[in-house]
Amino acid sequence: GFPRRFKVHGRELNAVRASMLTTSASLNAAGWGIIVWSALARRARALGFEAMVNYAVAGLGVDAFFLGCGRRLELTTTHVFTARCLASLLRPGNDGPPHGGEADPRLFAAEANALAARTPIARVWSEAEAEWEIRSRYGAVAVQHTFGGRTGLVAGYVMQLAGAGAPKCVLVENVLWGGLEGTERQELLRGFLARAQRAGAGMAIVPCLNSFDTAPFREAGFRLSRRIIDIFISVWPGAASIQPAESIATDVF
Repeated sequence: GFPRRFKVHGRELNAVRASMLTTSASLNAAGWGIIVWSALARRARALGFEAMVNYAVAGLGVDAFFLGCGRRLELTTTHVFTARCLASLLRPGNDGPPHGGEADPRLFAAEANALAARTPIARVWSEAEAEWEIRSRYGAVAVQHTFGGRTGLVAGYVMQLAGAGAPKCVLVENVLWGGLEGTERQELLRGFLARAQRAGAGMAIVPCLNSFDTAPFREAGFRLSRRIIDIFISVWPGAASIQPAESIATDVF
């Protein structure tokens, strides 16, 4: 798992985001997933973390897995949000805007934390984390544009999808354009998608978190996909339970 800071209904939590939880196919249904997740939760608690954050693709039975693991360790686990996703194929000829530049980690952190302050559940960013997110991570794509003193930023990363002949996909993780007007958001998105295409992406996907305007994506041809992501937060015994939220601001891929 990865260490993360979250602001949850006004209180800040140091949490571990569980990631890459998997077992060999030969061990399916043998209980090893429960053993691995439980070991991670115990380790996180021993290190002083206050919560576990888990993501699950809906419909695969993983939600029952997280709830069951929580009960086994006497944790309070809450399904806090369900995110639908928008997706689109990226066709050749997507020209980016004539201006714009590299994203600034300091601006990213400032804008993301301002969004966290007005969102019920949100990740809190340090400048070092922002630097990795938009510059250092493998496949990072980030575009920043300023329009009449108003600045917006979109960031994500490109990864290869599994399967013979599958394209590369840009996963949109952070949309920070609350201060921009509608046409400015559209222009920023065109620039981001153009840069993603230059990095080899043939499709794009973005989660609907209710913390940013998704209209520019729909206007660009994005449509609801079948992918639905459930988000869970587990807290240790004795801690106040986490209430579900109508919006969330965090990376989910």
